[in-house]
This record gives sequence, structure tokens and C-alpha cells, in this order.
Amino acid sequence: MSRRRIPDDLARLEALFVPAITLGMRPGEIRALTWDHLDQDNGIIHIARPGARPKPSAPTRSARPPNGSLG
Repeated sequence: MSRRRIPDDLARLEALFVPAITLGMRPGEIRALTWDHLDQDNGIIHIARPGARPKPSAPTRSARPPNGSLG
């Protein structure tokens, strides 16, 4: 049985979708990928969570006293 050559455009899509499906990536994670996220020497993809922000170090509101009184 002869093997057919996969057209370049389909090969490029395969290179995107096989890791995405295998790793369970979300659509936003797929769209956020750039070549900088790929470490070809070690075979690693660095996936950044879209919209991930560091937690604030201090609360944004003033805390209410533990006994419920206002002052």
C-alpha cells in the first residue's frame, strides 16, 4: 500500500491540533501560543493560562471587625 503525502497546510494544522488535543488545551491557550513557548531541544511546550494574573498582595477592601461592630 502506498503512502500519500500530506499537503503542507494540513501538516501544519496537524502540528497544532495533535498536541492541543493530547494535552487538553483550551481554545484560549491554543490562540496564545507563540514560537517562544516551544522548546524544541527538550520537547517542551510552555502553556500560559490566558488571563492569569498574580494575586494582589494586600486586600482591596478594608476588613470588618470580627465582632461585626462598625467602630
